[in-house]
Amino acid sequence: QYNRVLNSIAKTNLLRTSVFFIFILCVISINSFGQGTNCATADPFCTGTSYAFPMNTETSAEDGPDYACLCSQPNP
Repeated sequence: QYNRVLNSIAKTNLLRTSVFFIFILCVISINSFGQGTNCATADPFCTGTSYAFPMNTETSAEDGPDYACLCSQPNP
């Protein structure tokens, strides 16, 4: 009867370990395709298109974010 208990515990531990590793493999496979399925369809870093990012100077930063650690709203 002691051997039956040990076998039951061993099977339970093996099942838990197997389920854990299957879960980890699923998580890894889901995250591995987060940026696209292949390099050919990825968005390029450099393109022939010019992008404008206007710089607003001498203005106040937007209201809403907590600027307490900076003691003031920074001048972007």
